[in-house]
Amino acid sequence: MAALIRILLFFPRLVARLFGGTAARKASGSLVAEAGRDAEAAKVELTPARPYTFLFREIGRPKLPVVSASEFNLDKAREMVGHSETYFRHPFSLFPPGSLFYEEVELQELEASLGVHVGSEDAGFVKWSSDFRRVLNDNARRLLLWYTPLIALLSAMVALGIHDLMPSETIEIPMIGPRSAQVLAWPMAALLGVFVLTLIYQWPYKFAQQRNLLGFDNTITSRFSQLNQNFQVAKRQALNVERNKRMNQVEELKEEAAIWTLAYHWLAQRLLLSERLVRNQMYQANRNATLYSAGGFVLTIAVIVVGALVSARLFPERASEEFLLAAGSGLVFAISGYIGAMGGVAGETRRVLEDNEWFRFSRLELDRAVAEHVGEDKLQIITFRDRNRLE
Repeated sequence: MAALIRILLFFPRLVARLFGGTAARKASGSLVAEAGRDAEAAKVELTPARPYTFLFREIGRPKLPVVSASEFNLDKAREMVGHSETYFRHPFSLFPPGSLFYEEVELQELEASLGVHVGSEDAGFVKWSSDFRRVLNDNARRLLLWYTPLIALLSAMVALGIHDLMPSETIEIPMIGPRSAQVLAWPMAALLGVFVLTLIYQWPYKFAQQRNLLGFDNTITSRFSQLNQNFQVAKRQALNVERNKRMNQVEELKEEAAIWTLAYHWLAQRLLLSERLVRNQMYQANRNATLYSAGGFVLTIAVIVVGALVSARLFPERASEEFLLAAGSGLVFAISGYIGAMGGVAGETRRVLEDNEWFRFSRLELDRAVAEHVGEDKLQIITFRDRNRLE
């Protein structure tokens, strides 16, 4: 629905941009989302990428600050645990405002939980994932809502332009009957339009989107793997922290055990929240592509109807023939384009991304880690108690 509203507000925003105004942009955007972006302190450095390829945009991969497993020491764990309060102590609203779309409410909660506004290690990833989703949306919007109706308009202009170039004699058209050969300008123009549209979809659009998605896949794979490695380090340190301490280091033991235990719990939650963030962004991208397709189809049909009416007025001697053949050819163009040539736009992310290659939360086995940790600690307590009794 949010995408549909943006579609409806596209022309007011375009007028505002042409005349240098910003009121329409501010009115059409989500105020809460704008405020959240303004509050973000994270600056994400990207690998070099062209902001625009031919017709479509590309976004570079982010250079995110991460703590490697080899550098994950007690100080790093202490700093990480300091940001965990944004999750464990964050009282999310049980009564979010109904003026927002739920995916925006969920996104705000994920941003708050991951500590975006306090400059956590996850802030850059959250910001880049939203920028990435906007690039996907922008490319789909350009293809489905701008370029396709434009191609329909140009095809109609081509059909009207080549009318006089066609022979004027009457020919037998299958399933239609004897008609002037000039009316064949419409199916010819529609066929040309479908060819151009298919070319644009198969080459620059899919090229840009697949490069974006493969960069996203690489980022997710690296990030999830790093979180898992740090989880394993923290879990191992939490299990073995008492082996390096003596009785006179009780306070240090308590602190380190608490930090490492909370660290591996928080790392597991970060992985789960990151998965939910990816799910949120992918839902919005796929949903918006579907809405852009529906909106573009309606707009294309409107262009076709206008072209058919103009053709009927220009050639009144065969007005009905011109209108019917123009409308029929245009309808074939719209159906062939949106359902045939570009029918896979909404599912492009699913076909390119392979989530089974990501190290996801379900593979961490947090439940077994907790059971092993608690069981080992209780075993040590019983062993120490019985040993003292025997002595």
